[in-house]
Amino acid sequence: MPNNQPPQNQEVVEINPFLKPKNILVSDDKDRNLATLKIYGEIENPEEYVEQLTQLEALSKTYSVIEITLNSPGGDLNTTIDILSILKNFETIITIGKGEIASAAFMIWSKGDVRVVTDFALFMAHRESYGMFGKTAEHRSAADKFGMVYEELFDECFGKLLTDDEKVIAQRSETWITYKDLLSRDGVISYKEYLDPKNPVTISEVFITEDNQSFIFDATTGIYLGIDITYNGTIIENFSDYLYGIRGIVEVLPEDEEVEVVEKEISNEQKNIVKSNRNKKIKNDLGVKND
Repeated sequence: MPNNQPPQNQEVVEINPFLKPKNILVSDDKDRNLATLKIYGEIENPEEYVEQLTQLEALSKTYSVIEITLNSPGGDLNTTIDILSILKNFETIITIGKGEIASAAFMIWSKGDVRVVTDFALFMAHRESYGMFGKTAEHRSAADKFGMVYEELFDECFGKLLTDDEKVIAQRSETWITYKDLLSRDGVISYKEYLDPKNPVTISEVFITEDNQSFIFDATTGIYLGIDITYNGTIIENFSDYLYGIRGIVEVLPEDEEVEVVEKEISNEQKNIVKSNRNKKIKNDLGVKND
C-alpha cells in the first residue's frame, strides 16, 4: 500500500481553493526611484486591500513619484476614495490605461499628472449607483448627501477632461471614450511617447525678446514654447519633464535652489520675433553676416 502520509517534521501547507489572488498590487521600483500600483479587474471593498493600502501609504512617505497601471471596470467607491487620498501624498502621479478603464478606475486614471493611453483602450465615465437598507426617509437623506459628495468628486476628476456633451451623457447613462479621443486632450500621451520621452532642452536654448518674453525652442517638433523661468544662477540642463508633460514645472536643484517653468500663451507675432532672433543667433554661430 502506498504511504500518503507526509514525512515527520515536514510542514504541511494548506491551500484554500476558494482564495482569490489580490488584483491590486503595490510595489516599488528602486531602479527608477518610484512607487508602483497595479489595478487589474474589479475594485472590491476596502477590507480586501488593507495590506495593499497600508503599503501604499508607507511608500508615499519614501517616494515622490508613483506609476499606476489600470485595466479595470471600476468598482467600490470607498476603496477608490481611500486610494485617491493616499495619492495626494505623491508629488507626481503617472497613470497608464490599458484595455478597459471604467468608472472608478477612470477616476483614478484622471488624477495623473502624466496620463498615458495604450492602443485600443476604452474609457467610461458615469454617475454613481448605490444600495442600502432602511426607511424611505433615510434613503432620501442618504441619496441627497451621496449625490452631493459624488458630484464634487466627479467634477474634480472629469471637470476639465470630459467635454460638456460627455458630462451630460454621464449624468444619465454611460459615456464611452476611445484612446484616440483622449490623445487629443491636454496632458494625455501615448504609451510610445511615455516609453520614448523627448530629448531635454538646455538653458542655453532659452530666448528672450526685447519685451522680456521668454521662450524655449523644441527642435524635435519645431515648436516655440512660452515660459517663465526663475532660477538662482545655476545652469539648468534638463527640461525634459516640461516638454514631456510630467510637471508644471518646479524642479528642486542642489542646495535647495528652485527652477520654476510656467507655460504661457504665445502670439504668432511673438513666435516670429523669437524665430528671427534664433536665426540671427545661428547665423552668428556660423559666421554668417545678418542682412
